[in-house]
Amino acid sequence: MNIFNQELINKSITFLKNIKKSDRVAVIHHTDPDGISSGVLMCKLIERLRGKQPDLRHNQPGIIHGFTDETLELLKSDKINKVITTDISPDENYENWKDVEEFAEILIVDHHPLIYEETDRTIILKPQLFQKDILPVRYCAAKLVYDLASYLVDMSDLDWIASIGIIGDVASPAWEDFLDKTFKKYNFVKGKDWFDSILGKTASTMSCAECYDESLIPKVFGILYRAKTPEEIINSELKQFKEIIQEEIQYWIKNLNEKAEFYPEIETIYYKITPKHHVKSSISTNLGIKFPNKTIFIVSEENDLMLISARRGDFKKSVNDILKKAIINIPDAQAGGHIPAAGARVPKQYYEVFKKRLLEVLHE
Repeated sequence: MNIFNQELINKSITFLKNIKKSDRVAVIHHTDPDGISSGVLMCKLIERLRGKQPDLRHNQPGIIHGFTDETLELLKSDKINKVITTDISPDENYENWKDVEEFAEILIVDHHPLIYEETDRTIILKPQLFQKDILPVRYCAAKLVYDLASYLVDMSDLDWIASIGIIGDVASPAWEDFLDKTFKKYNFVKGKDWFDSILGKTASTMSCAECYDESLIPKVFGILYRAKTPEEIINSELKQFKEIIQEEIQYWIKNLNEKAEFYPEIETIYYKITPKHHVKSSISTNLGIKFPNKTIFIVSEENDLMLISARRGDFKKSVNDILKKAIINIPDAQAGGHIPAAGARVPKQYYEVFKKRLLEVLHE
């Protein structure tokens, strides 16, 4: 890999190396398989560096990346002075980010687009800031944490956890050699693709628990943290949720032709669903893999918000940019993500405005 900013990596290493037992450390991670895997790897690193786990493990709702008011108060009440985030962009909420800087130093380990530059209180480690060989969307947080941690301690026994994040985040095209080596080491079988493997099924089990109920994330984290093999996750109590969620995902995929809107002139599938569980992103990912040359939008309603998950597997259109254009001047709307995978939320009263504008953007 061609590294053009070793100084940034070294600063991140120094931040971690200087953590003391007396420091109050928080690790905040995202809720998907990459977020959970990267959070576990970071917590394992902290434990190996200072002999004890972080003082606080925390996750916010999956659709929120910036520090929430609740997170801000939690960090204050726990007297945290070192904050490490994985697979989220805390600078999406500028004011709360600055408030956290008043009492803590921050290390952001993430692969989403850069919003603000680092400060004297925050180090931002994103792949686009130190290398050009691998697209940020493919340099998932689990692999980024694994690579960073490997500068400091031996993490080779946790390569299978990094691989869960890689497969779960559909980042495998960039890490075929790493996955091949890991699978050979443990005698894992790939199957017809990486998802059709024991680590792919582990990622799916974790994702289904998130879809069923986000309040299960601490339990998912704990099971992965304690596990010595992927079988322990697959055969854990989480498997009951996988059966329920996969049945619902298959229902909506099966009914795609009947219920979705198709716009062949702009290579777009627009699918509004009314699911029982939070399966929107999983359906979006499945359809994005099945139809890589189509722009996919999956829409569902939740708490007076319209939530949108978008995919474009061939990278020919940036769904991140498309969604950001579509929400311009819509009050309280947000959008973010990557070129091939992004999400947005729009207040329900502005939904028709959003949809009209989205189609206009796609026709440009």
